[in-house]
Formats: sequence, structure tokens, C-alpha cells
Amino acid sequence: MELSKITLYPAVEGADSVYFKGGRLSGGVLTLEEGECADFASLFSALDAQFLLERTTVRGVTLRLYFDGRAKITVTRYIAQDKPAVRGAKPLTSYTVSTAETENGYALGALSFYGGVWECDDSCRTCDVRPGVVLPACGDIGRLAVPLARLCTEIDGLEAYVIGDVSALDGGDMPGVRLIECRDLGACGYYARGMMECVERGRTHCLLTDPTVTFDPAAVRRALAYVSVMKPEYYGCALGGGLLTAARPTVVSDAGGVVRGAVMSHPKSGIDASDVGGLLWYRSEEDSDFADWHFFILPASAVKSVGLPMPFRTGWYAAEYGLRLKAEAETLFPLGVAVWKTESSDGGDWEAYYDMRNALVTCAVSGDAKAGTMRRALSAACRAAHGNRTRLAYVFDGADDYLLGPGFLTSVGCEKLHAEVLEGPRKTRGHFAAGAKKRGLKLRMLFSRSLGRKYMRLSGELRSERNWRIRLGLPGAGGAAEKSDK
Repeated sequence: MELSKITLYPAVEGADSVYFKGGRLSGGVLTLEEGECADFASLFSALDAQFLLERTTVRGVTLRLYFDGRAKITVTRYIAQDKPAVRGAKPLTSYTVSTAETENGYALGALSFYGGVWECDDSCRTCDVRPGVVLPACGDIGRLAVPLARLCTEIDGLEAYVIGDVSALDGGDMPGVRLIECRDLGACGYYARGMMECVERGRTHCLLTDPTVTFDPAAVRRALAYVSVMKPEYYGCALGGGLLTAARPTVVSDAGGVVRGAVMSHPKSGIDASDVGGLLWYRSEEDSDFADWHFFILPASAVKSVGLPMPFRTGWYAAEYGLRLKAEAETLFPLGVAVWKTESSDGGDWEAYYDMRNALVTCAVSGDAKAGTMRRALSAACRAAHGNRTRLAYVFDGADDYLLGPGFLTSVGCEKLHAEVLEGPRKTRGHFAAGAKKRGLKLRMLFSRSLGRKYMRLSGELRSERNWRIRLGLPGAGGAAEKSDK
């Protein structure tokens, strides 16, 4: 079976070096003149040997290459040893293709290279994978919906769900893609609706992706192939994808995040995906609390056990969900699974409201609602505002709403609340007034320990399928909307 297809078609301009280095690419063919070499020690062409040995049933691989001419093939296994930045990194296997200079005094001429594949025996497959791809319908959705439809026809068992305002799409042009109209509760609401659809339709996995990214179809096939050969003890693991950007198409900007209290960071950023040292760093066993949902494969069994996301609308929903998921299964980041962010998703200063509020809620429901943790998070958010009075006012509004209790997540309609947020912050302040407000919030946080317990007590109800059905207006809710005990 095919484990990893080697292609020469960069999904975005300028990304050639994360597929290969050397030669000249034209019309999907890589040409090497006499004495030239092409190196495939890159994110999308190298194979993660240790990942296969530790997590899967694969014990042997075959490298099959397609070319015209005479070539020399060199396969290399890399492992970090003395570099502090990549200490503990796992090995990867890659190869180079080159033309020999002469043979018996005669030049061998040019080599035309078309690609290849890493293969393993069909008996390595341990489970049938029937994934459902969840794609929120916002932005330039048609750009991704058509490639998804093509994948649905090429990959057995794959279904795709485009969720949101789908009035501008024609389902007849996209076989295998289901268009699902959904209330606008933000990305979090669309993902929750898609996860419910995957479970209801008997999908084995949910593949959550983002309308602001561009993906390589080969990366989707590769990720699903890895899932299909997992050892039984790793069936429950999730797979995360790295994130590159169109502005810097060979540099990984995100490969998993870490939450410390109410502060989020992405330690694996700035990695050169075309360099062996960078790949070893990417693959190193750094602790990761969550994967962002630009490319995230989650077993349906995990959705049933962990539940649905918190009703955050935007900001921190992936982090909060990842903290719950981490208690049951780890998230893996194998080589060759990555996407490019090609559109900006910056919604403006109002996002600071959700970032602050949801960070504090995440801290509370994960059992870390200590006053010191909360106060440090508020200070970090204020510093990040960089003197932007509007953004700072949104930070204060988010902290205020958290301290009022979980009523804003229950009794207040999500759409109504979002409309109020978009109208602007409740009050902007000058330098001295902002300092007084910040001190007042920190003082209130000193006495908020019982409030954290209240959030924990209500968290299961807030993210329950029943209450998500109520928010989304779906049948089967079986009762009135949730009430706050504020």
C-alpha cells in the first residue's frame, strides 16, 4: 500500500524546497543534467522512520521512483546527536537522486525525474479509515470545496461536510461533498456541527480544516495512510498538521501549542522545513498540549469520549479541547502532513475580547483557576495590546465577563453577544484610567477561586451535545436551553 507519495507539485508558489532541492522543474518533471544532484531530505519527501517503528505495524518500506535515464540513488538516515536545539529528535530517512558524470568515458546525459512513492505491505493495514472532512463555509470557500470534491472521488470512504452559509455553492458540482446550512456561531460552532455529523454518519475520523489554508492532496492521503497502519494501542491518537504560510512557504510557523495557565505559546515555530536540522527539530518529542484545527485528524471515538468543544465562538477552542483530549490520547505530528495559510484570518481588535475571556475560562475548566495565574494572563494580554486603547478595552471586557460568571455562555445568546462585541468595547480609557481598571480586575481575581469551581461544575453541560443542538436549532435537543446558576 502507498504510505507517502513523492510529488513535484508545490501547492503554493515558492515552496519547491519543501519537496526537493536541485535540478529544474518544468511541467511536473525534474530535469538533472550530467553530474547534478537532487536532494529529497524535506518535509514532504522524507520518511519518518522512528514514527513508523514506534506507532505503526510497518516494519519495512520500499522506495519506488519513476524517471527516464541513468541515475544513482542514495538513501540516508539522519538522527540528531549533539545539537542542543534538536536533542532527543527522532531519525528520518531520505534520499538523493543524481546522474553519474561518466560511464566508460561516455556521458550519460540528462535525467528526467517524475516522482515516486514510499510503500509498505498491504498486510500492515490495521483498520479501515472512513473520515469526514469538516470545512467551515466562510471566506473563499469555493477555492477548497472543489479540491475536496475531487478527493472524495479518489479516496474510498471519504466524505466532506461544508458547514455554514452554503447558499452560494452548488452541490451538484461537488460529488461526495455535503452542504449543511448552519447558524453563524463562529468557527467553533461550525466545527461542533461537523463533529456531530461525523459521528452520526458512522465516520471513523474527523478531519478538521480551515478555509484560510491551501493543502496538498498528497498530504491528506499520507495522513490517512498513517492512520490506517497505527498499532491498536495508538488507535485513539490524533494527528496534527504543521502550518506554513504563503509569505514564508518553507518555514513552519506552528506545529502544536502549549498552554501554561492562561497563556498560550507555540514552541515549534520558525522551523526551516527544507533543512535536515529543521526536520529533526520538527519531529523532536517536544510536549504539545493541542493542535490547531487548520489540519487536525481526530478519531470519532475521541469525540464520543471527550465530547464537543466549548461554545467559545472563536479563540482558544482548540486549546481547551486539546487539554481534555491530552488526558486520554496524545497528538502526533508526523512528517509530510502540513498545510499553508494563504489568507489572513485577523478579524480585528474585537478578537482580543474572545482571547482574554476564553483563556480565563479554559484556565478555570482545566482546574487551574489560581489568582496568580489569572493575573499574569491579564498582564500578558495588556502588554500585547501595545498601547492600542480599543484592543485594551476589549481585553478588559473579556476579563469582566469572565468574572461575572458563566452566564454569558448560557443565558446570553451567542449571536446577540457577538453583535454587541462587534459594535465596539463598552468603554475606552486613558492611560491612568486603564491602569486603575487593570488593578481593579486583578483585585477581583484574588477572590475568584469559587468562580473557577462554578465554571468546572458547568463545563460538561455547556459543551454537551444537547445544548449544542439547542444553540444550532437542531432536532433532538429534548428540552429548554441551559440555565446558568450565576
